Order: sequence, then C-alpha cells, then structure tokens
Amino acid sequence: MSNFKNLAWINFVFLMVQFFVGWYVDFSNDFPSTFSANIFLYGGLALHIVLGLVVGAIGITLLIISSKRKTNMRTALFSLIFLGISGVTGLLFMVTNFLNNTYSNLMMLFSVLALMSYFYLAIEIEG
Repeated sequence: MSNFKNLAWINFVFLMVQFFVGWYVDFSNDFPSTFSANIFLYGGLALHIVLGLVVGAIGITLLIISSKRKTNMRTALFSLIFLGISGVTGLLFMVTNFLNNTYSNLMMLFSVLALMSYFYLAIEIEG
C-alpha cells in the first residue's frame, strides 16, 4: 500500500473520530453560551477543532501529493473542498454563538460528504 493510501486512511480515521467527538459536543452541550477567545477551555470542542486542523493539514498534503503524482487529483480536491466548507460553516456556527442551526446542519452535511470522499480516496484504485 502506498504512502498516499496510508495517508488517506489516516485522514479517514481522524475524520471519523472528529465526527464522533462532534456528536459528543453537540449532545453534551460542551460549548459556551457566548463566543469567546477562551474556546479551548471546553475539552470536547477543543479536541473537535484541533482534529479539524489536523484533518485539514492532511487533506492539503494529500492534494499536493496527488497533484505531483497526477492521479486522484479530482477526488482529493473535492474532498478538501467538502472539508473546507464543513470547517467554515463550523466556524460560522461558533461565531453565531452556537445558535444558527443552519450552519450546524451544513457543517454536518459537508463533513459526511468529506468522510465519504476520503473513504473513496482511500479505496480508489490508482490508475
């Protein structure tokens, strides 16, 4: 298995963990009532944000590797776009004091799309 595939699997697993941590944060209400700079005092939310940054960095790395190898570029690009939209809507959800459920739903939708596309990237046959 190539390093590219290994990185895609690692990103998929991290994204799964982030998704379940996001569920925990949502169901336990582990976020502040108002947006503040001390957002990292909330453990589940902090882990969710840090995992998002790690997954984003791995996604950028996968896109760079795929562009150099000239394979899987579209899948890596769409995966990163889905991940980026999920992250931006998550930040907008935070800025709106966790009250705008439209941003929350968009975050969840695009994270599921990113999850599916990184899974496809991990199992896709190189050609």
